[in-house]
This record gives sequence, C-alpha cells and structure tokens, in this order.
Amino acid sequence: MSKKVREALEGKEGEAFQLGLFGSRFAGLLLATDLMRYVGELSDVISAQVQESRAEYRKASDALSPFKRILDTYTSQWFSNGVKVTNVSPKSDVGAQHAAPKSRRGGSRTTQDTPALAFLKSREAEAFTNARDDKALKRVLDAFSPQDHHIAETALTTATEKHFFHWELEFPEVFYGPRPGSKQLIERLEGAGFDAVIGNPPWGGLRTLGDLEDALKSAYVTAGKAADWFALFLENTLELVSSGGCIGQVIPGGWQTAVESKELRKLVAENLRIQRFVNLPYDVFPEAYTEAVIITGQIAGDTEPAWRSANPRILICDRREKLSELSDSDPRWFTVACADWFKIDPANFPFFTF
Repeated sequence: MSKKVREALEGKEGEAFQLGLFGSRFAGLLLATDLMRYVGELSDVISAQVQESRAEYRKASDALSPFKRILDTYTSQWFSNGVKVTNVSPKSDVGAQHAAPKSRRGGSRTTQDTPALAFLKSREAEAFTNARDDKALKRVLDAFSPQDHHIAETALTTATEKHFFHWELEFPEVFYGPRPGSKQLIERLEGAGFDAVIGNPPWGGLRTLGDLEDALKSAYVTAGKAADWFALFLENTLELVSSGGCIGQVIPGGWQTAVESKELRKLVAENLRIQRFVNLPYDVFPEAYTEAVIITGQIAGDTEPAWRSANPRILICDRREKLSELSDSDPRWFTVACADWFKIDPANFPFFTF
C-alpha cells in the first residue's frame, strides 16, 4: 500500500519523483517501521520491562502517525474526497484547482487528481501530516483555506468512521526488515507477509455497498459484478501472506464453476500452490444448507504460475453424508495435477471441474 501511495504522489521508481520543496513524504518511513519492529523484540516479563515497552511503543506510534495520516487521506479519495479536479491555475486553492506541474519544455501541463490526492501533493499537506498532537493539528487546520480545511477534516472523519486499516503500518515487523546481508539497512522486504493465515470469512453478496463500492473496486479485482465478501477476503489473504507462506480457508463452493468468479479462480490458480481441497457435505454448518469447501495451500514465490507445479490432494464428500471429522486415511482422497484439474483453456480461464 505504501509503495502504491508513494508512486501516486511522487512517481514510480526510475522516473523523476515529484518531490517539490519538501522532499519525499516517505523519507522517515523505514526508520519509523524499525522503531515498531524493535518494540516487538522487547520482553514484558517484569514491571520495568512493561514500562519500557509502553514508552517505546508510544515513540514508534508517534513516528508512524504521519504516514498513517498520508495513507488515510489517500484512501479518503474513494469516499467524500473523491471528485476529480483539473489542475490549471497556478494561483488557485489546493482544494479547487492546483497549479499544474511544469513540463520539461517549460510550460504547464493539465492533469487530473481527486481533491485528496491533489492536497497530498501540495506543500500545505506537510504540516497536516506531521502534526504530532491535537493542538498542533488544530493550529494547522485553522490556518488552512476553507477548501483545504474541508479536505483534511473529511480525511480525518472518514478514517475514523470507516476504520481505515493499513496492514504495513500496523504490522511493520511483518513487512519490513534488514536488507539481506545487513543489520542496519531496513527496507520493505520482497515477498514479505504473514507466515500463515487461516479463516472462515463472511459469505454473502455485496448487495448494498453505498460509498464502499468505489473503494472496493479500486482495491480488489474480484469486486466486480455479483461479487461476494468471501472473495475479497480471499484475495486480501493472497496479498498478505509471504512467499512460501500458507493459507487455509473455509469458503463457499460455487466459485469453482460460476462464470462471474473467473477472476477469483485465476488469482487462486496463479498464486496459490494448492495442497488440499475438500468439497464438504451440504449440512456441515447446521444453520446453513449450502455447498462449502476447505482449501489449503502455499503462496508461490516464483514467477511461474502456481498451478503448473501444484499436485493437490482432493476429497469429494457426498452432499448428504454426515461428516464428523476429516482423516488422511479416508480412501476417497486422490491426487491430481492442477493442470488437469483446472482444464486449462487459454481463451477462458478454467472452471475447477473433475
């Protein structure tokens, strides 16, 4: 997430960053994440250690707060801060029309940003993101123009109401660490994530999304027509688990063949080296008579699609059988190459059929 936001504000690596007069907004991110990583290594056995942990946590939390505010403001563009504005006037207010950046030929070029993104690119945003306490924040907001004040207040309010959660900043010890061969150089680790994620995510269609619709569609390829909550959770799990890490999920079974689940099947087949797959009886959940499956696997860490090297063990239960436990000794288990199971068709990503 932080990489995506930085690229939106400053450009991609290899391009000329739009740093302005204040430099990169992310200059202190690695140091801040290292402070939080240090907190996780402290002992909490005796009272003095607990006090030290609390003090170090407050220090680390304060160091991370500017970056959380940047990500909160960026995320708010899919809610009330989401109407695009055209940058054409050098003298316009940040929240209305921004000065267009100079082109290499010396003129102005017209770009389009949402108010939230345009605000974050402005110099005024630096004081807002770096305000360390409520008093400092109030002074900054009071000094803003009405338009900028509205953008900043909307970002703060929306982040609280919608419970914005930024995984990288909440669990920096999972995603950041010393560069291989060094103990001092902290970086966002390639392929980093949780060792394992297990769960039974919520099931059900996204019938009434309201202002969540744009936010979800911007973040999830599975948030299309007839999307389901479990698909978003599964997609997020595939993002959060490290290369070589494991997942285990209990999810509905209809996505194996539903036409609208094509993107989900593609994500799973390309990223998850499936190890076990169980089609459960219909009444495995007393309160719901529905098709359910258990899927476990390992996140592929190579560039080759996971299905090419996966040979999962599969168990198909009778829809009406009474199942009290799963056993490795069940004679119905069989092993199949994913390439055969998925019936790969280059023109239309496969149905998971037998």
